Amino acid sequence: MAFSQCMSVLVGCPASPTQLPDGPCLIVDAESIDQKDLIAQKFYCAHYPEPPVDNVVLLNQTVISEFDHQIIDWNIFSDSRFNGPSTLSELSEQYPNLRLIESRKIEGITLSTVLTHQKIISDPLSTFELILYEGDPLVALQSLKEWLARCTRISLRGLVTSSKSREAAEAFLGASGFCKSSVDSCVWTPELEISSLHLSIIRCGLLALFNADIYRELFPQTKEMTDVELIDHWLSQPSFREIAKEMEKSIHNPLDRDGLLALFNADIYRELFPQTKEMTDAELIDHWLSQPNFSDVSKLINDAIQRNPNQLSELTDQDPSLQLLQHIFPFELYRSQRPDLLQISNRELINHYWQNGQYEGIDLSESNVKNILDRDQSLQVDRLTSRVHELEHLLSCANAQISAMQKLIIGSRDSGAINEQD
Repeated sequence: MAFSQCMSVLVGCPASPTQLPDGPCLIVDAESIDQKDLIAQKFYCAHYPEPPVDNVVLLNQTVISEFDHQIIDWNIFSDSRFNGPSTLSELSEQYPNLRLIESRKIEGITLSTVLTHQKIISDPLSTFELILYEGDPLVALQSLKEWLARCTRISLRGLVTSSKSREAAEAFLGASGFCKSSVDSCVWTPELEISSLHLSIIRCGLLALFNADIYRELFPQTKEMTDVELIDHWLSQPSFREIAKEMEKSIHNPLDRDGLLALFNADIYRELFPQTKEMTDAELIDHWLSQPNFSDVSKLINDAIQRNPNQLSELTDQDPSLQLLQHIFPFELYRSQRPDLLQISNRELINHYWQNGQYEGIDLSESNVKNILDRDQSLQVDRLTSRVHELEHLLSCANAQISAMQKLIIGSRDSGAINEQD
């Protein structure tokens, strides 16, 4: 998929229509602007043929806010360049002749929501430039959210605001990986310019890591899509970060469920969440992993277990914890260290070690067990090597005896001793 600059997004309409960029434009403005008049005026002034009306999209009587549907106090000043959420007290120190005409209440919207509804940039590899003419620049930039990563150029040239507001916006841009243009100090561009080649490599990496099966389960309507189409579908979602987290949970849920059940203390969990008392242990696992703070819940369970530890002797043979322990406990090694316990069962051997192991001085840690097994294998190899040498010596002696007997028979035949006996 080609990397392309698809659209210019303007927050506020420029004073002169000739300042509109070429190509598709989206204008978000607090006033009411007539689309046809704006286009006709621009291209009349520029002496160009009038473009299609669809090339300019207008969102009138709309301002950018921190969150959707936020009511903004929009102030109208004697100089319309200052119109916006800034109060007269914030501007009067720098602009003492400025007067407040009126204040209006306008419902706001985030730039993230605005861009989500633009089909022209629905392709996850498409990009846009942002031009700010009005409003709070920091609020506008922050409201881009994940869309900021697809912005290739941000212009503050036509923006008239307080120095404090502008400094806050520039600090945010610097912290977000943008830098001032060396040619125009009002223009900011990403420090790392991403080319189509870089995006293709990133896409290949995403495809290798992307779990298409889990995504199709989350979005059944995508079952007929190819894996590449699924990547595009995911990245085109405004909430793609949240979807990634849901996929991560879904991936973790089926992993080693038997192991999780063996280690999971269902009784403690039911005490922490009384509403789960009727659930099976497997359902409890799903309930736990579906919690946004499941890692914090794990700590609560662990703390409760440490306060009220279960005695090993109280566990039944069907208990998953005991079954897991029986699977990993080195019974033969322990019996070799304690020959007096050869006749007792595995369960009794575990109970004995649980009660007395710390006093016996017998180390059954994984590293020590491995060292002992390696040492035993080395001893066995040494014994076998010695035995092979013994067998080789015996074979050599046998060959020498056979050779001596053959010489004796031949010597007897040559002397005629065997013929005389016949």
